[in-house]
Amino acid sequence: MPKRKAIDFGNCHACVVGVTGSGKTWGTVRSLVKVKEPVIFFNTKHDESIPASYVKMSAENSYIQLKRAVIRGRKINYIPSRDETQRSRELKNLIHFLFDNGGIVVYLVVDEIHLYSKRDIYYKLMEVATTGRSYGIHLIAMSQRPANIDNNLMTQCEKFVIFKCSLENQYLKRYGFPVEDMEQGFKKGGKYSYLEFDLTELYGPFIV
Repeated sequence: MPKRKAIDFGNCHACVVGVTGSGKTWGTVRSLVKVKEPVIFFNTKHDESIPASYVKMSAENSYIQLKRAVIRGRKINYIPSRDETQRSRELKNLIHFLFDNGGIVVYLVVDEIHLYSKRDIYYKLMEVATTGRSYGIHLIAMSQRPANIDNNLMTQCEKFVIFKCSLENQYLKRYGFPVEDMEQGFKKGGKYSYLEFDLTELYGPFIV
C-alpha cells in the first residue's frame, strides 16, 4: 500500500502530469489546501471537483476583490471563459495582477497548460517561469499531455509530480526521466497514486 503523503510543492516551479481520472487535479488542489499561502487555480476545464474551501471567482470579480482574497491567503478556484481567446486574455490579466502585486507569495496553478503554448499568453507564462519566483509567484503547470508542454516551460520546472500517464519514452527520457522505474512505481502504487521526480531521484509511489 503506498504511503499517504500530501504533495509538497515547496518554493519551486512544478509540473503535474496525469491522464484524466488519474487524480492529478484532486491531489494537487487537496495538497494546496494545506499550505498557508494563497492559491489561484486557473480552472481551464471548469472542473467541478475542486474543494468547497476554494472561493469561486471569475472575470466578473474586480481586482480589488481578487487582491483581498490573495492578501487573506485564500484558495481561489478561478473559472475562466470557455472562449479560447477570452480565456487566454483572462490568464494574461491574472499574471499582470500577480506581477503588479509582487511580494505576496502565491501558487498559480494552470490547468491544461499545453493549451496555451501556441498563443500570445505563452510569453507571459514564460515570464512567470523565468522571473516569477523573484516576485513570489510559484507556477504549477498541469497537463494530461506532457509531450505537448512547451520545452522551455518544462525545463524551468524543478519538481515533477507524475500520476498515471502514458509514458512517452523518447519524450520523457530526453528530460532524464527514469521511465522504467516509473513503470514499476505505477504498478506498485495502483489507482490514484503518484510519483515525484526532482531531476535527480524518483520517489514514491505515494497517495494523497
